[in-house]
Amino acid sequence: MTTQTTPSCRPLGAVRRVIIEQAKGVVSERRGVELAVAFDLLRGHARRYGLPLTGYARAVAEGAAEVPSLPRASAGIAGDRAAGTGP
Repeated sequence: MTTQTTPSCRPLGAVRRVIIEQAKGVVSERRGVELAVAFDLLRGHARRYGLPLTGYARAVAEGAAEVPSLPRASAGIAGDRAAGTGP
């Protein structure tokens, strides 16, 4: 018996990471920010609206959800990273 590695055979955690990475790329490109900032924006938006991160990330990657915006003030980690003053 041979084992094939298809998307349906991948561990769920790996699939979730791929979805989040794709969404980070979309946010990074559209907002002109680093990948770490893109993740902070995704996570912050999902938390703010009580959404599962993976579900929201999938919608962003597929173009079915709005790409989160940068905070207006340099508040929080995302703002600090975008301004070049964060970790």
